[in-house]
Amino acid sequence: MSEGNFEALCACSTPDSIERVRRDLLTWNALLSDALTGPRAVARIPSPRDDAEKALYRAGFTGDPAGLFCMLARSEGSAAAVAQVEVPTPAPGVLRIETDRALEDGTRRRVVLVLRDGVWRVDRFAL
Repeated sequence: MSEGNFEALCACSTPDSIERVRRDLLTWNALLSDALTGPRAVARIPSPRDDAEKALYRAGFTGDPAGLFCMLARSEGSAAAVAQVEVPTPAPGVLRIETDRALEDGTRRRVVLVLRDGVWRVDRFAL
């Protein structure tokens, strides 16, 4: 997640969470393509760092979730923010933890973790 890696997010998330993230990313893609909101939104996305990231960006502009997630992470400082998620140590029997991640601009986004089959999974990841 810290590098805007969509596959890493998928690997540690519930199916419902990934579906919500996909929908949110497609909504963001519509904003990128819009004549009014697009130029401002696109201007916030830093240039790709290498050829692999350039390919992800191209895919993102066509609606690919991995490319969109990479661009979003780079544009919002989300990559740095993921490392700032403070997850409390759960008490025995706790099956759900709600916490926030702080973006570089100080805004906070909700993250919900759930215990499923003995493994903590991301159940909500607010973009």
